[in-house]
Amino acid sequence: MSPSDPPPDSTAPNGNPRTNRLLVAGLLAFVILLLAVIVERDRIRTHWWAHRLAAAETLHERAYYLACLASVGNAAQGAVDRLLKDPRPDLQMLAIPASQGMPADLRLDAVLKALMSSDDAEVRHSAATAAAFMNCDAGLRFLIDQSERRDPRIASAAVAGLARVAEPEAVSAICRAMARQNSPAVRAQAIEALSQQLSEAPAAECDPLTALVAALDDYDAFTGLLALELEMQHASEAVAGAGNPVSGPKWSARAGSSPRTVASVAAQLLSTLTGQSIEPSASLDAKAKAELVRECRRLIARRDPAAVHLSLPPGTQPPP
Repeated sequence: MSPSDPPPDSTAPNGNPRTNRLLVAGLLAFVILLLAVIVERDRIRTHWWAHRLAAAETLHERAYYLACLASVGNAAQGAVDRLLKDPRPDLQMLAIPASQGMPADLRLDAVLKALMSSDDAEVRHSAATAAAFMNCDAGLRFLIDQSERRDPRIASAAVAGLARVAEPEAVSAICRAMARQNSPAVRAQAIEALSQQLSEAPAAECDPLTALVAALDDYDAFTGLLALELEMQHASEAVAGAGNPVSGPKWSARAGSSPRTVASVAAQLLSTLTGQSIEPSASLDAKAKAELVRECRRLIARRDPAAVHLSLPPGTQPPP
């Protein structure tokens, strides 16, 4: 190039090192972006699935998007968080099936623990039931820990979940809740849960039937539905919503708004189990309670021998 020739254009594309570097950098950025999309494609898709799930109008659509979310494991966490933050309880509960593919510890800590603190009773009980149905030590430990919380709403839901776990540790935790919780609503829920544990594995430190009889003198009052009553109410509403007539008690009117005592719950459940009328009583001493336990065990054995045999404390025999 002679001295009279003009300097080369620094922006020209041909043979210019600066331009080549820019092109290479652009290509690298595109490749990196493409790889990121490929690597994170599941997480990106989960947010779309969560959006479609929230807008779904049919059970078929919801089932499809829930299956999609459950199939990607940890990648669904961001979408599940999105469901948890939704103000609508029915969508919050969808985080439970959507998180089924996540590791147990992460699901318990990030999803079910958050739902246990919900203001909606159905959400709390659904979370506790999900923990029970995980059928693992982590799920049992989670429910035991939650049953010791000071918030009676959380503790009640956890106790109801423990009723579905056929393990001695679960029965023991229910008995501890009944003995230690100040809230009569939690103690009443523990009574209901123990009545479900008569046919399950016995606990060395707690006999469910003895605990039920001991509660006959607990006259502390509470309001609201217990877990099984809540399930019955929802089942009745679902049947009625399908256009079918519903017979039987109206749970919300009968038990939800009127105060009840823990003793009345224990008496009602013992009456149902034995087939005999049993009333609350503050006058039963230790001897009378022990005799009543033996009589209840005999009556239950007559109706369901397997149930009373399994509920016996270790080292004892069924009544004649």
